[in-house]
Amino acid sequence: MRTSRIDEMDDYLMEHKSATIDELCALYGISVNTVRRDLNALVARGSVKKVYGGAVSLRTPASDDRMKPTEFRERLLRNKKAKSVIASAAASFVSEGDIIFLDSGSTVYRVIKHLKGISGITVITNSIAAVNEAMAFPDINLIVIPGILKRSTASTFGTNCVDFLENYNIDVAFLACTAISEQFYVCNSFIEESALKKAVLEKSNKSCLLADSSKFGKSALMTYGMVDDFDAIITDRKPESSFQEGCRERNCKIIVA
Repeated sequence: MRTSRIDEMDDYLMEHKSATIDELCALYGISVNTVRRDLNALVARGSVKKVYGGAVSLRTPASDDRMKPTEFRERLLRNKKAKSVIASAAASFVSEGDIIFLDSGSTVYRVIKHLKGISGITVITNSIAAVNEAMAFPDINLIVIPGILKRSTASTFGTNCVDFLENYNIDVAFLACTAISEQFYVCNSFIEESALKKAVLEKSNKSCLLADSSKFGKSALMTYGMVDDFDAIITDRKPESSFQEGCRERNCKIIVA
């Protein structure tokens, strides 16, 4: 368990470039002395350097072969056509009066524009992009999850996000991912949002994973679920036949938009 935490801490420092000891204590729920021991282990690896009050990473994204977090604005520009058709297909899962959850994915927020004409919808979201998009649709009841604003993902995060969600029921959740591995792990690059995604999967009657074809057969920093946790994967192109067969065995439909 400690090795796993140290690996996560190593990746967290690489993503954020540096972190304070207090920040790491809060993130992992461990003591100052434990953080210092973990940092000593990372110093021994040669991946971080300790500085006053914290540590800085000596790793660079270019030296790591896993998929990396990218800024939300950059993700908006990638595979725009595929994301649009996926979002349109996703909207077909929404019925009148549904309570839906939208995460901060650059595909997911696009679902909103396809909800026009479906009455009585409530959208729960931590996505600033989804909030902005929903402003043009006064018939949508909008519930914004409070938390700390992360500008790189245009979303809120934090333990209070998960606590807030406990009060609500969700009919359909639409979630994004950074990657879907060959072992059927659904991965995310942002540590802070993984806990919220896990909580959403537990609270939802139905869950849909929105992922363009570039996400298949890859891995990323965190695993927040398995293909088994989803009722459907909505994508723009069929994945390899072996993956399709695995999804059938796990009762997860693959829908090509």
